[in-house]
Amino acid sequence: MAERCELLPRSWTIPFLGGSIMMERRLLTDRQRGDGIVLIAKGYGAVQTAPQVHGSIKAVAHLYDRWRLRGGAALEPEPTKRTFSFEEKHVIVL
Repeated sequence: MAERCELLPRSWTIPFLGGSIMMERRLLTDRQRGDGIVLIAKGYGAVQTAPQVHGSIKAVAHLYDRWRLRGGAALEPEPTKRTFSFEEKHVIVL
């Protein structure tokens, strides 16, 4: 019977100020993403763009979908958590 090998949570997280966060997994480098957005903005589709940036069609298709939704801001990270100032918090609590 072969032993079952599982990844420990430690292997797919990185330390982060006393805690840990998931590692980013990108299918395209920053340069490929930038070049892809330029080509997509010029009117190329995902299938035509993928070989030109040396990326997979699937990865470029995700980039294309993101560009269709967010336009030129496709490369900017989305805010994951809304922040409030102290004054806003104070108003809510009172």
